[in-house]
Amino acid sequence: MRLIFNRSLWFLTTLFIFILYLIIAVGKPIAMGYAGIINKELGIETSILVDDSANETPDVMYYKPDFMQWRWYYNEETGKYEFQTRWNKDGLYNYLYYITEKGAEESTVLLKNENDALPLASGAKVSIFGVNQFIDGEMSYITSGKGSAYVAPNRSDSLADQLELNGAMVNSQLTNLYQELNGTYHKTQYDPKPNGDINVTEFVVNEAPISKVSAVADSTIAEYGDAAVFIISRNGSECGDTDFYADNHVDNNYLDLTYDEIGVIEKLVEYKNQGKLKSIVLVINSATAMQFKTISQYDIDAILFAGT
Repeated sequence: MRLIFNRSLWFLTTLFIFILYLIIAVGKPIAMGYAGIINKELGIETSILVDDSANETPDVMYYKPDFMQWRWYYNEETGKYEFQTRWNKDGLYNYLYYITEKGAEESTVLLKNENDALPLASGAKVSIFGVNQFIDGEMSYITSGKGSAYVAPNRSDSLADQLELNGAMVNSQLTNLYQELNGTYHKTQYDPKPNGDINVTEFVVNEAPISKVSAVADSTIAEYGDAAVFIISRNGSECGDTDFYADNHVDNNYLDLTYDEIGVIEKLVEYKNQGKLKSIVLVINSATAMQFKTISQYDIDAILFAGT
């Protein structure tokens, strides 16, 4: 069998394909960038303007928004129908609140629930621990990511407010004390690293130590001991990483407990062993998963993972 191979023909064919490729590779982005001018010079119409104003009830809105009110009205001065719109802001915001609540409900995960700790019974007397229980912006409960994902909460309430709205009785003395401590201790703060570079920041945890609340807790826990709810928070975002120098955490790991958080949990376990507290509920308000190496060592009845 003979292989017929013309070297010159093969060279010319390859050269032609290569030149054609260069024309396409270079010419396409140029043509796309000047599409408007090219279409105009070539007389190409890329859109058509439709005037329905002469119709008695014109309707040229093909995709009507769910939360926009619209109408056509006849302008006697121009002799034409004109289109008017008005946004139904209340309807839009109510819908967004509904979607947000559904997202929170469906993404909150019950990781552990022993001794029927959850759900709380109607009228349950509850003590809330942790400075992260307040929804007041930067310094408390994490409601969203940071950076371009940040959403500022337009409300200022707390977990205590929400529990009371749902029938629980909350230890107000303890909550008020944490509200006072919130200015000094809070869920997180930015720590510029390294070398003070403000463009590289890390999150750190600043929970109030149990010594700051033990006096009030000791005197009230028996009265509000159906459940103790302890909230811990961890953040994370673009340009804001987890702390790599977390010497106040177990294993220097930002995603494990701090020693102050351990102190709170150990105090709650002590109350439970003394018969002053029925159940311990840990709420993990975190932008990422946490290490359970330390958490799993303690007698915690229920654990909720509640993200942003």
